[in-house]
Amino acid sequence: MAGAPAVLEAYQTGGALFDKTSLNATERQIVMLTTSAENGCEYCMAPTARALPCKRSMRRRSTPSARGVAFPI
Repeated sequence: MAGAPAVLEAYQTGGALFDKTSLNATERQIVMLTTSAENGCEYCMAPTARALPCKRSMRRRSTPSARGVAFPI
């Protein structure tokens, strides 16, 4: 993204808009983790999974684990 300022700006703008939704911080992390899992991006999943509070309870209830996606913790 550093080599493409427009992509960086779009990423930052999207993140700022996502933060303004009615979802709380944990729900936003679950959305990001689910999106990363659906896209098969382990690079993105690792920091997102580590950021979740109560990882064990989330692991049982979240969409990725229900589909057999391993959380990289």
